[in-house]
This record gives sequence, C-alpha cells and structure tokens, in this order.
Amino acid sequence: IFGKAGDHKRLTVEDEAGYRQEVIWWRGAAERSPEGRFDLALTLGPDDFRGGDAIQTELVAFREWTPTKIVRDLELIDYRTSIRDQGSGIRSQESGISDQQKPITINQLPITDLQSLISNLPSPILIWSEGVTLPDTVTVPRHKLQRAETLVIWTAPPGQDILAQAVARVRPQKVVLVAQLPPVDTLAGFIPRLMGLIKYAVAQREGEIFWEELAGALGHRVATVQFGIDWLVAQGKLAIVAKEEEVVVVRPGRQSLFDENSGIIKTVLQSSLSETVAYRQFFRQASLTSIKKIIR
Repeated sequence: IFGKAGDHKRLTVEDEAGYRQEVIWWRGAAERSPEGRFDLALTLGPDDFRGGDAIQTELVAFREWTPTKIVRDLELIDYRTSIRDQGSGIRSQESGISDQQKPITINQLPITDLQSLISNLPSPILIWSEGVTLPDTVTVPRHKLQRAETLVIWTAPPGQDILAQAVARVRPQKVVLVAQLPPVDTLAGFIPRLMGLIKYAVAQREGEIFWEELAGALGHRVATVQFGIDWLVAQGKLAIVAKEEEVVVVRPGRQSLFDENSGIIKTVLQSSLSETVAYRQFFRQASLTSIKKIIR
C-alpha cells in the first residue's frame, strides 16, 4: 500500500511459466486482492515517478479463473420392458423396522438377470428398493443411499422429488431402470403394512419412528405415511405422544376415541395413494429423455 492517503497498492503476480511482475492498482488499497489463478487486464506506461525511464504495469481489471468442469453424460439403462411375471416370492422390506408378513408376490425381473446385469457395470453399485426386499441381494432405501458409480432403481419411485433427491445423493454415472411396482399402493395393502411397522416400533423402539425411514420401508412419500398415521389416530387405533419434523413417537390408542373427521382424512389418504400410483405409472412409461431431464 502506498500513496499519501494509502489509496493505492502494489501486487506481485506470477504467470504459468514462473515469471513475476509487479503491478500497480491505483485506488485499489481497499479492494480485495485476487486469489489463486485469475485473468488480468493491464496497461503499460512510463513510470513518471522514476523520471519516465522505466516502464510500469497498471492493473485495469481482473477475473478469478474457474476451471471448466467436464461433466460426463449420465447413462440410462432401461430394463423396464424386461419385467415379467415370474410368480416369485418377494419379502416385504424390513429396513430396520419390520413386521411378520407373508411373502408378497409381484412381477419381477429374474434375479439371475439382475446379477448378470450388474456384474458388468462400474462399482460400487447400489440397488434402490423400497417396500420389498430381493432374495440374496443387498438393497437400500432412500435414507441409506450414498455415493456410487451405478444406481439400480428397482422399485418405481413414489414421486418426482424423491427420484431427484435419490439420484442427487448417489451422483451415479449409470442408472439402471427396473421400476417394479411395490404391493402397498392401495388402501387395503398400505394400512396393514403401516400398522405392522408401527407395532414393531412400539415394541422395539418405544414408539419412536423416523418419518423418512418409515416412508422408505413403505415405498411412499413422507406426506402419505403422515396421512396414514393421522387416519389411525382419528379411528382411535393410535395416539401421538410427540411429533417433530423428522420423528414421531406413538403408542396404542383407545378405540373409544373416534374423530368425526376420520372420513375426510381417509379421503385425503386415498388421494395421496392415487397420486403415487399415477407417478409410478408415468415413471414406468416415460421416455428416457423425460427421465433424464428430471434427474439431471
């Protein structure tokens, strides 16, 4: 810093070849100096302070340099049309909270085909499956997703936001689309499964349930499972002890406490389930271009 009022400053800059040069920044004493690599605009002129015999370099402007990121194109591998009814038993997903239900039969891509497929894909590989588990295959729900090169989307996601968040967590280079339909998209399938998970939480966790974990175990959005719990509360089957943004604590309710709004809550729940069904069908039929726009 120099000048009678300390208004100016000198910077020493260095180019890629290691050549150093002193640069004067008029009235730049109070400005932030550039850091790291940057582009520099300057002028050359006589150094009047030294009688004009020397050349001085003056800073005009600078722009800090940001390296260009090379983004590899996301590859989608479509196995949705390969799904066929094998009549195989698929267990309801436990995901940390579980119930004692019988195996559920759904359409599935043969496990041998899946193993053959992923054996030729970059590792690490994550198989994202919710609402069901695959025999002898490690799968993860949404809240356990982490960075991996390949993501297999085994069950069709319940919503566009869930899909985008899942892919953002994994940041894969390859995404394999299988898009099975979990067996809990109707009220008749959803409520017994929800009650089984709640029963387990009451017995093993003193009623503590994390919303995202419960939603992942069911393969639904958090809002849908919240509507489901609200309906059980309205029917007197369940009572909420504490409720926060990420967790709820419940206990068995008293059947005598029946809320007259139960019918309204049931309608809202059914609407939420129908919305999820519609999105799953879209995801199973959407073009790869449409899906790529969602997850990029």
